[in-house]
Amino acid sequence: MSAFEIELKKKIRNKTKKLEQISELELKVKKGEIAPNQEQLIKIASKTAIELEIVDVNQYLAMFKDCEKE
Repeated sequence: MSAFEIELKKKIRNKTKKLEQISELELKVKKGEIAPNQEQLIKIASKTAIELEIVDVNQYLAMFKDCEKE
């Protein structure tokens, strides 16, 4: 496994962890356990962007693996 591939997988893992944190935060807000502050609202609003970043990085990884086979 190349260093580039390792970095891409690391990015995917980190972005996935962020999504998990956002989901937990959304659940707490929805249940009324917490009243979100401005920073938390920004974090929740970034969910779609993070999901798109994961898709992009997965595509880069797939392209890299395809090129590596050739």
